[in-house]
Amino acid sequence: MSESAARQRLRRGNGSRIHSLIQDTVSSWLSSRGFDVYPEERVGEDLVADVYAESPWATVIVEVETGFIDPRALDRPETYLLARVVAKASRYSRYADYFAVAIPSYLSLDVAALRRVLSGDPTPLGAGGVWEVLALVRRPRPGGLQDARVDAILRVNVTRRSVGVTPLRAGVLL
Repeated sequence: MSESAARQRLRRGNGSRIHSLIQDTVSSWLSSRGFDVYPEERVGEDLVADVYAESPWATVIVEVETGFIDPRALDRPETYLLARVVAKASRYSRYADYFAVAIPSYLSLDVAALRRVLSGDPTPLGAGGVWEVLALVRRPRPGGLQDARVDAILRVNVTRRSVGVTPLRAGVLL
């Protein structure tokens, strides 16, 4: 079996190490569940998914969120994290049956606020509104925010190489 893209990146010293470890853990976990796994897979015209996986019953895209906070958002890290997840959902969720975000097990993501934002309520993103906060990350694709979805949060314990699933909608088969 060839070395994973995440392991190659770690060996070369490129990219965030925790990102690579989470990506590798999720890839192994999905593979053990019967998925064919493709790290760093191109989807759409200009996007590369952290993990793309397919099986006879579903396709899955997993984007890794390490909890990086831009210095311009140090006064609102929870809002910034939420905005990053929403922006990723707006870009990637349309390309697979399931879209999940993988976070380290020690990171806290406000799932209730995420659900509210994805259902159209911008108030969890603060007084500046959706676009002010999302401007700190990458803007979602036009029309993408309405269709954005996060089907599951994957809480990754790198030490144990384990993945816990928090489904955000019924019927998630991960």
